[in-house]
Amino acid sequence: MQVREQHVDRRSGMTLIEVLMAAAILGVGLTALLTAASRCLAVMRTAKQYQSAQWALNLGEIENPVLPSKEPEDWEVSATSYDGGMTYTREVEEEDEEQKDGLFILTSTVTWDRQGHHGSESVVRYVFVKEKAEL
Repeated sequence: MQVREQHVDRRSGMTLIEVLMAAAILGVGLTALLTAASRCLAVMRTAKQYQSAQWALNLGEIENPVLPSKEPEDWEVSATSYDGGMTYTREVEEEDEEQKDGLFILTSTVTWDRQGHHGSESVVRYVFVKEKAEL
């Protein structure tokens, strides 16, 4: 019995079109992956800035408490700087200047400027002063 060897005349490997398609698919996949990673890093940076702003806001409130023994005008705080480029301020305004009902609006603001990214965060609260309302 003789074994015949068949010659297959096909070339093994990939064609140029298949290689180009594989490179295109790989390029699109890598671009999507890098874009997603970049956005994740930006979100993490923003979260860190807001956490630092919250820290500076709390520190400013601790250093400058709103005490009932003080006059409302004494509650204002000019720009106070903290580590990391954070600046804390507090503004006080009477809710209704005409009625003098003793209700004040306190706006505490933290601003920052890091690596060209400027931001701010504000907290607004109302404070009622009973003695002011009775005057």
